[in-house]
Amino acid sequence: MKLLPTLKYTLLEQRVNTGSFVDNDGEIFNVVATVHTQLANNSSSLLSRPNFGDVSDVVFEYQDIISSVAKSVIDDINKTSILIRDNWNGFDFIIYPDFEDGEYQLNIATSIKHPKKLQHKSVNKLIIITKDGDSILKEQIENISFTKIIKNDIIIYII
Repeated sequence: MKLLPTLKYTLLEQRVNTGSFVDNDGEIFNVVATVHTQLANNSSSLLSRPNFGDVSDVVFEYQDIISSVAKSVIDDINKTSILIRDNWNGFDFIIYPDFEDGEYQLNIATSIKHPKKLQHKSVNKLIIITKDGDSILKEQIENISFTKIIKNDIIIYII
């Protein structure tokens, strides 16, 4: 009977490396994901995950912001993860950052396509990527301090 739990753990926790980058401080960031993260990609279902390549592309496109927030999560004993609400591409995903063997690991744990959303919890740092940031603020964020970054025509909020 121990075989099934062992297989489940092995399948869900096996890591796939999607690439690496070096931040502005010369620190190495490895972007990894569980095999489980890449399952249930189905373009016809609202409850499925987005294409994993698209999720990974967002991490590399916004690596300067995500690497900075990942460091702050690791340094904060009250935070464990980063929830990225990407309204530009139409999906949410969660990254669990870690620092091991002198390198940062950005573990993409789960994702879901909009209109469904992943729940923002107190253990998450929240990054909102949007083209129309003011409407997001009026609808979802009240009396919270945040950082606003503008990259071309995309507005990114870090909470």
